[in-house]
Amino acid sequence: MVLLFVLLSFCFLTIGDSEQIEVQNGMLNLESWDIDANTPISLNGQWEFYWNQFLTASEIAQEKPDLLVPVPSTWNEYILDGHGLPGEGYGTYRLHVKTGRMQDEMMGLRIQTFSSAYRLYIDDKPVAKNGMISSSASEEIGEYKPQTVYFSAPSNEFDIVIQVSNHQYARGGFWSPMHLGSQRLISEFDDSILMKNMAVMGAFLVVAMFYIVSYFLMKENKANLYFGMLCLFSIVAYDTAGQLVLTKAISSMRLEIMVFLWYSSSIWAVMLVLLYLNALFENGFSSVAVRVLVVLVIAMQIFYLVAPVAVYTAYGRIANYIEIVGLFGAAVIAIMGVINKRKRSGLNLISIMIILVAVVHDVLYYTNLIQNGHGEIMYIGFFVFLLIQMFMKATNIKDYYEQKTAAELGFLQAQIKPHFLYNAMNAIISISREDQERSTSLLVAFSNYLRGSFNFKSTDNQTLLRNEMEHVNAYLEIEKARFEERIAFSILLPERLDYYIPVLVLQPIIENAIVHGLLPKPEGGKIEINIVEIGSFLEFTVKDNGIGMDTKKVLQEQPDIMKNGIALGNIDSRLKKMYGTGLTMTSEKMIGTEIRWRIPARGRSKNR
Repeated sequence: MVLLFVLLSFCFLTIGDSEQIEVQNGMLNLESWDIDANTPISLNGQWEFYWNQFLTASEIAQEKPDLLVPVPSTWNEYILDGHGLPGEGYGTYRLHVKTGRMQDEMMGLRIQTFSSAYRLYIDDKPVAKNGMISSSASEEIGEYKPQTVYFSAPSNEFDIVIQVSNHQYARGGFWSPMHLGSQRLISEFDDSILMKNMAVMGAFLVVAMFYIVSYFLMKENKANLYFGMLCLFSIVAYDTAGQLVLTKAISSMRLEIMVFLWYSSSIWAVMLVLLYLNALFENGFSSVAVRVLVVLVIAMQIFYLVAPVAVYTAYGRIANYIEIVGLFGAAVIAIMGVINKRKRSGLNLISIMIILVAVVHDVLYYTNLIQNGHGEIMYIGFFVFLLIQMFMKATNIKDYYEQKTAAELGFLQAQIKPHFLYNAMNAIISISREDQERSTSLLVAFSNYLRGSFNFKSTDNQTLLRNEMEHVNAYLEIEKARFEERIAFSILLPERLDYYIPVLVLQPIIENAIVHGLLPKPEGGKIEINIVEIGSFLEFTVKDNGIGMDTKKVLQEQPDIMKNGIALGNIDSRLKKMYGTGLTMTSEKMIGTEIRWRIPARGRSKNR
């Protein structure tokens, strides 16, 4: 909840907010306003409104406005002669602006959208339009596209006149904020909006591709597919809800296509949120919630396909309520995950609550039930949602590889070579005939070796140096008993033995030195094992005077584990993943081999 509060505080402190001077009685006075130094000004406030008339600035001078109306708003909310206005119709908005600026100075307007076509004039000069306005439905062409326009101020006072018609949408009028400023400020303002929206949609696209590719690589994890599709639908929903960054590239996209994409992508995005949470934390409630929402979403989608835009947009708030209910359902699934102590359910709950708050805010904002100078906050909600989900995905990948590595190590620990077991037992039996005390000692060593080999308690792939040396000593004692004078060894250890080291590194390297270095020589040889503290590191050295080897070839080989033990290349790769550096190997033919590696010196007190 603290994170949620911080997020909402940040939402209302976002960079790029416009300054606000109150528009009153159809007039905006900017004579004391430094239009170059301040941010673009929002033209929210009371505009003059003329119903069922397309008027020019010169014609308005002879007319009295029907109403002074709040902008932005839909004209369905206006009361004229005691009656509410219908969504279908046409009219003219007018604002008189005093700037105190020089004539012919370049200024700019950042225009969002009108429903469903408009033409904008500065005094009597046309400077912008979307679609084709008309008093009849058959002649109107609706269009839905934000734009930025620049104009030369005709004098230090001028009128902004906007003719609007709507015969295609359930609600008509001046329903989005418009901004005025110098050419430079409006250009910078437009660029900042474009960069913000491209950053959000670019992030969604990259994440979508990542999750979809992950699904095709691991098809058993449907949550990846649902989240990838959620990101794609969110791009369309976010863009068509008002940003229109992508759809700007499509010239003259008709209003009905834009609105269909907007409404359809929004409901499917919420559906995919529920499917995603159900895949992560499936339970009885989530299964029922998914089935119910699927029925509602399919019904709404059919409605959007068969009904005209003006009909189904009249029920837009019902779609909003379904979306909010769907997100509440997703939050309940996440809450149940928290109650059932499912991994990372708390983070999922926080991310869903962030999206829920952003959606509720923007629904209220777009339907003009609330007003603020900051505009939408959905892009912030989306971005934080993505960050949390990507963090969880990264931790899931980390958990997957840790589990995979632990499984591999468990498998390696279980691979006690049959010939070694057979030879060790034969050596013990042979010695027992002549030296019972020696054979008893070897049985104890053999038992310790087996215990170390089958130790599966170390799920974090770490063991104490003390435990690893017990395993190594047991192995060396058995091999010494088998090969007697052909094997000699020396061991140098640090004073402390409570350092944590990776399992299945030291003993396999020693075994490799004996089997592939010393034993191929008829006379055998010696192996030196040195472990020393160097600063904050432990340095391991395993040196033999055996037959030598091709170090490059050895690191590239991945021999069959059952026959040849653990490959040095496998150990080198593990060390690099864990610490960033692997094995350092030097070898000369018939002179011997030296293998070094270094790890951080982390003791019991630091890790446990």
